[in-house]
Amino acid sequence: MKGLCHGRVRPLFIGGWLLFLLHIVTSGVWAGEWPMFFKEPRHDPVVKEHLRPPLLLKWQYKTKGPIYSSPAIVGKTLYIGSYDTFLYAIDAETGQLRWKFKTGGEILTTPAVSEGVVYVGSKDHYVYALDARDGRLIWKYRTGGKVLSSPLVLDGMVFIGSNDLYLHAIDARTGRGLWRIYMPDSKYGGVYSTPAYHNGIVYIASKNTKIYAVEAVTGRILWSFATDSAIYSSPALWNDFVYIASYDRHIYALDVVRGELIWRRGFGDWIYATPVVWQETLVVGIKDGYLVALEPWSGDTIWSLHLDGGISSTPVITGDGIGFVGTEAGSLYAFDAKRGIVLWKKKLQGGIHSSPAIAYHKLYIATKEGIVYAFGR
Repeated sequence: MKGLCHGRVRPLFIGGWLLFLLHIVTSGVWAGEWPMFFKEPRHDPVVKEHLRPPLLLKWQYKTKGPIYSSPAIVGKTLYIGSYDTFLYAIDAETGQLRWKFKTGGEILTTPAVSEGVVYVGSKDHYVYALDARDGRLIWKYRTGGKVLSSPLVLDGMVFIGSNDLYLHAIDARTGRGLWRIYMPDSKYGGVYSTPAYHNGIVYIASKNTKIYAVEAVTGRILWSFATDSAIYSSPALWNDFVYIASYDRHIYALDVVRGELIWRRGFGDWIYATPVVWQETLVVGIKDGYLVALEPWSGDTIWSLHLDGGISSTPVITGDGIGFVGTEAGSLYAFDAKRGIVLWKKKLQGGIHSSPAIAYHKLYIATKEGIVYAFGR
């Protein structure tokens, strides 16, 4: 993977073969671009760019179905999936369509872009690899269920969950399956969570109530931790913590190495969004419309802010502490992540499930009316 020379290489001996696992220092590797769900493998949607409201609409593009997917932006091109079954490649500067590719089902997942290839999952059970320049199909990999999890692409491997209850590891170049692990579930069924990565370990959650830590090269499960309900959220890593939100209305902070509970904090409604840590503030949106900031090492409340609708969108926060998040009522908010006050609000067409992304000094977001928006100064 280009740009991943940062960090050190650790040799592993497996089955007589010498393998090398890259330990990545993710900070700054994807500066200025947004190549995957939550921007970086650790799920750290904090950007160095300064983007202060009020923002102006630069362009909008309408697809023919609702959009639950979030944008990925690489090489001045925005990639996003729609429930109309297409993956779209849109000029990030002008909003003009570059190409689109039809899958066999609705696309809920966010694409990932690596080394000129776009990877995306579809409800037709397939994971697709497409040429980022023209949308040409390179390969497709069939899972045993709908693909609602977004891909993590790292060191020549694609990690993605499927509703067949497996986490799949796929060779990014050939589309060949490398390993898969089963996450049994007799009650809820399905995997919405997107994998995160740190120090050779992939973290993923399932609707079976559990979060797993899995060795990236071998697929060996290192630990798992059970909450009290289904998990739609994705893991987020910060320092020695891994955070996960559950539909049991709690956020959990676990030891990243051992999977032991450090703290948990309850709320008044379900939590779909993924927590974000900015400096020493953990921010998460709740389905009852509250945006809450906690101390990341204790779970104590710093501030809470009530918005105009339920929050499924995960915030993005700039380096100077300006956060952006969408609501199911169709409002895009800017907020002060330090003080917990609203700085700006813009009403869009359709509820917002998509999470915002910032790249090239613009903010991109999509709505359930099928519209992709670009905002800037």
